[in-house]
Amino acid sequence: MKGENNMKKLLIFLFLCLLALTSCGKRTVNAHGKIIARETDENGRLISVVADTETNGTIRLILMENTHLDVPACFSEKDFLTDDSLYPFISTVYDARTGKNDTYENRKIHCYEAELIDMDIEKNNTPASTITLSDGTELRVYPDSDHTLYALANGTDLLLENHPQTPENTMAVGKKNIDHLEENAKAAVLAYYEERGRLYDIMEELEKASAIYQQSQNKENFSMMRIEQNVYPTAANDRLIFFQTSLHLPLAEKTFTERNLCEVFDRKTGAYIPIEDLFICPLEELGSQLLALAHLSDADRADMEAAFRREYIFFTEDSLCIDFPAGSLTNYKEQYIVPLKYPSDLRGLMHDWAIPKEG
Repeated sequence: MKGENNMKKLLIFLFLCLLALTSCGKRTVNAHGKIIARETDENGRLISVVADTETNGTIRLILMENTHLDVPACFSEKDFLTDDSLYPFISTVYDARTGKNDTYENRKIHCYEAELIDMDIEKNNTPASTITLSDGTELRVYPDSDHTLYALANGTDLLLENHPQTPENTMAVGKKNIDHLEENAKAAVLAYYEERGRLYDIMEELEKASAIYQQSQNKENFSMMRIEQNVYPTAANDRLIFFQTSLHLPLAEKTFTERNLCEVFDRKTGAYIPIEDLFICPLEELGSQLLALAHLSDADRADMEAAFRREYIFFTEDSLCIDFPAGSLTNYKEQYIVPLKYPSDLRGLMHDWAIPKEG
């Protein structure tokens, strides 16, 4: 079953790559959510779905001739159309330029032509277990191989936790591919992520989600919250391989924060290398020396120097980035990323062996 799920992820990844290569003149948007309505033509053929998405609200997705509809093998389109318990979670890709104004149940929504709809069908069956929160609220727990759904006793979907992903679940080319490491190095990298586990406390997140639900002014149309923790390679050179952990946590209904964290490993041994070891300058001067290279106002630079943490650094193929999370800066409420190019900006601050190489 795990192999089937990995193959499915691989196929979806390849499809998204194909979309990226053929999307000239388009503005593709990725969205996650849950289908709330199925719509058919006079012959009973599925022509569109309505979904509640976590970032784009309620949208209608039109199935075109070239729409890729991915349904788990154990279900058919007929099952989806006739079984009222099947209202799946979806990941979708659509062309924003096809957007039109539309309505659903007397509400104004947007309608788009779907390029991809990937369904993850959940049966409304008996929960595997229950959890009781500190205020006595009982949550029903529906786990499967890819995620765990937490729902209230009244049937409201409260929070969806995608199971944390490791580098083994991602694809990359060249030196960024973890399979190009020696077996002992690859095992050491995977062991690091296995031991690290979640970067959040699921019970704390459930308590927060429940509090947000209790304060909602529209509980009947509450938008389920979502947690994701993914790891993927971002850069490499002859000596090192760089990974980025992307952490997606809810802040409020339809509002989330995203953190980007960096991990660096020795290619030969798989040993973890602290960020500060990549630099020539002392750790206490690192923030000020990096930010001195950025094109910033004096006020912004002072704000960022005060807020800087080494864990805000991550690497791409061509840039070092300082990712200030939402709420960390005085002058900016939202997430703010400062990029610095390797050749022009960082020679003299980083060891030569530590600078990633493109390609």
